[in-house]
Amino acid sequence: CAVRADGTVWCWGEDPGQDPSTLLPRRVAGINDAQFVTAGGAFACALRETHQVVCWGNNALGQLGTGSFSAGEATAQPVEGLSDAVEVNAGWNHACAIRFDRTLWCWGGNGDGATGYGQLGDGTLQNRASPVQVSLPADVISVAAGGWTTCATLVDDTVWCWGYGERGTLGDGNFSNSSVPVQVVGLDNVGLLALGDYTACASRDDDSVWCWGDTSWGSSTGGPAGTPVEGNKSSSIAVGALANDRYCLFIDGREQVWWWGTGTNQAPERWPVGP
Repeated sequence: CAVRADGTVWCWGEDPGQDPSTLLPRRVAGINDAQFVTAGGAFACALRETHQVVCWGNNALGQLGTGSFSAGEATAQPVEGLSDAVEVNAGWNHACAIRFDRTLWCWGGNGDGATGYGQLGDGTLQNRASPVQVSLPADVISVAAGGWTTCATLVDDTVWCWGYGERGTLGDGNFSNSSVPVQVVGLDNVGLLALGDYTACASRDDDSVWCWGDTSWGSSTGGPAGTPVEGNKSSSIAVGALANDRYCLFIDGREQVWWWGTGTNQAPERWPVGP
């Protein structure tokens, strides 16, 4: 999905149950004042100029945050109670938003009550059709939702993660899940945060990039017990970031793209390779 300069939102790709001809972008109906859009697994959300969050697509686990579960919605629906959001980010089956007061609220997939990962951070394994607040020790600056993990940076320069941690994705020195936030070990002064299915990366104020989580594809070079480890320094502070289960990507201040993971030698290299 993308936001155009006129505030409209356009999406393309898989659209289960609808016309499969989505090779070209289609306009999302009813939105002409979008500031930001984020896409999850078969659903998407947008932040409007009014600071309202709207979502559309799959809603089986409450991904749309409308207060009820359903097969899905083909038009944008307002997230219940979120009229003062400043940031929104979607993971595979959940989404989170930061409000004016710098509190963090999440909704969608979390578990069936007995099993799950707890990526909503409310201390339960229950799917939530309405936003629930995440209890954190300080105001939230930014949030990144991944496959089944969520991480946030706080005003005290710390990073906290929750949800799936069996591959070290929580960065707390353990390989276990947590339905409440745990602090990432030894990481502060964070600028950008990127979170994939099993990998997380962050840039620091000194231009260094640190990663933790799954190392099987080279997308992370996580340290002992899933703690962050430093990669190569880029030439300037990163200004954009993306992570997946198999790669990480950063755009630095000189608009150079650096990536590592699948197809690389596990160390960051500039893309495209060459001058």
